[in-house]
Amino acid sequence: MSSDWQTLAGFLLSILFILWISREFYIWRFRLRHIPGPFRDSVSCYWTLFSRGYSGQLYLWQRQQSQKYGRVFRTGPNHVITDDPDVLRRLGALRSPYIKAEWYMDITRLARGTDTTLSLSGSPHADKLHRERHALLAPTYAGRDNTSPSLEDVVDTQIQSLISYLDQKIQNANMATCDFSAVAQYFALDIISSVLWSEPFGFLRDDVDVGRYVQTMQDFLPIRAALSSLPIMPWLRPILSRLLPTPRDEAGLGKLMAAAERALHARSARLSDADGKHDPAGGGNGDMLSGMMNNMKGIRDRELFHEVIMAIVAGSDNTASALRMAMAFLVVNPPAYRRLCEEISQGVASGKISSPVVRESETRAMPYLQAVVRETLRLYPLPAEFYKQVPPEGDEVAGYHIPGGTWLGANLNSLGRRTDLWGEDADLFRPERWIEAAADETDGQGQRFRNMMNMVDLVFGSGRFQCLGKSLAYMEVTKTLAELLRHFDFAAVEPTKPLKVEGYLLWLITGQLLSVTRKRVA
Repeated sequence: MSSDWQTLAGFLLSILFILWISREFYIWRFRLRHIPGPFRDSVSCYWTLFSRGYSGQLYLWQRQQSQKYGRVFRTGPNHVITDDPDVLRRLGALRSPYIKAEWYMDITRLARGTDTTLSLSGSPHADKLHRERHALLAPTYAGRDNTSPSLEDVVDTQIQSLISYLDQKIQNANMATCDFSAVAQYFALDIISSVLWSEPFGFLRDDVDVGRYVQTMQDFLPIRAALSSLPIMPWLRPILSRLLPTPRDEAGLGKLMAAAERALHARSARLSDADGKHDPAGGGNGDMLSGMMNNMKGIRDRELFHEVIMAIVAGSDNTASALRMAMAFLVVNPPAYRRLCEEISQGVASGKISSPVVRESETRAMPYLQAVVRETLRLYPLPAEFYKQVPPEGDEVAGYHIPGGTWLGANLNSLGRRTDLWGEDADLFRPERWIEAAADETDGQGQRFRNMMNMVDLVFGSGRFQCLGKSLAYMEVTKTLAELLRHFDFAAVEPTKPLKVEGYLLWLITGQLLSVTRKRVA
C-alpha cells in the first residue's frame, strides 16, 4: 500500500513539475514574442550572456544587435535593452513607477542581508529605502560635508602625488615607460581612500598592488560578470554569498575592506560630543566618512561599512577607466593631442590655470578639455545594462508594449554610437563635434549641444537613479588629465595596439604601455 502511495505521489509531483515548467516557458518565451531579438535569447539568456559576459565582449555583441534589430531588442526571456535616450531618462524621473531590478542586488551586494544604496532593489520597499539613502548620501558626495581641506584640495594632493610618482619613474633619463593602465588604477584607488578617510591606500607611494587588489579584480571580474548576467535563483544567493570577500581575506578586495574597517573603527572611537557628531579637532576632519557618519544616523555600522566599500570599488574604477581611455584616444590622435596641449599651455601662460593644480572652475572654462572627456565617455560608457523593472501595468518603449515585470536595461554602448544622433562619424573619436555643437545657434540657442550633453550624462544614470559620485568623478578626470599633459608628454609604445579592452560590468583595461617625457613647465 505504501508503495502505491509513493508511486502516486511521484506521479503527481511529476505532473506539477511539468505544469510549472510549461507555465514558466510560456511566460518567458511568449510574453515578449513581439519584441525583436535572437531566437536563442527568447528561450534562455544563459548562452549569450554567460558566454559573451565571460569573454568580455558582451558590449560589442549589443552594438551589433542594435544595428540589426533597432532601438529595442531582447537579450533574454525577461530581458530587454534600449538605446533610446528619452526612454532612459524617463526611467529615472522623480515620479517614475520603475524600480531597480534584482540585477543590482546580484551584482553589487557585498554581504548577505546587507544592502547599499546601489544594491537596494527588487521591490517597492527597497525602492523607498533607496530613495531615502540616496538623499542622505547626496550632500556627502557633493562635497558639502568637507570643511578643511575641501574635497577638491584632497584631490589636488593626490594629483601632485601622481606627478611626483611619474617624476621618480623618469628620474635622470628624462623618459620612462610605464603601464598607464596600472598607474591610473593605483592613482584612482589612492584618491578614493583619501577623500573617504583622509589617508591614501599607498598604491602610488609604495608603487605596489596593495593586497594584490588589482590583480585579483582582473582575475575575478570575468567570473563575476558571467554569473551576474544570469537570473540568480533566490536559493542560490546564500551559497554564492559565501564566496564574497571579507576583511579577513589576505588579498584582493578583502585587504582594502580591512583598511576601511580600521578607518571606520578609529573614526567611531573619536566621536565625542553629545549629539554624536565627529569632533573636528580629532583628525580626519570633514572628509566623506565623517559626512556619512553624521548624515546616516540610525543606519547600522555594517551598512555604513558596505557603503564605503562600494564607493571604493565603483568610484576608483570609473575614474581610472575614463583616464585610461582618454589617454588612449589622445596618444593615437596627434591633432587632438596637440590641440589639448595648446589649450593647457595657453591657459598656464595667461594665468587662467592655477598652480600647482588647476582648479575645477578653471577646467570648466577649457572647452577642448571638456570635449575630450565627454567624447571619451560617449564612446566608452560603462559596459553594464543597469536593468530596471517595468511597472505592473507595462510600458510603451520605441513602439513596443513591454509587459510588467520585464527587466528593461540601458544599451549605452550603442547609444553613444548612433549615427542618427552623432553623425556618420559616430564611431570616431572627434572632440571637435562638441566645439561645433556649442557654436551652433541654428537650432535655437544651443539646443543641439544640450541634447548631446544630456545623452552623455546618461552614462551616470538619470534622476533618482543618478550616480552619487558623478561630480566627484568628473572633477577627478578633468583635473588629472589637464595636469598630466601640463607636466608630461605621452606616446604609445605600440600605436597599433595601445591597450587591451574587455567589458565585465566594469572595464578591464590592461597593457597600456606609454613612454613618458617631462615637459619644461614655467
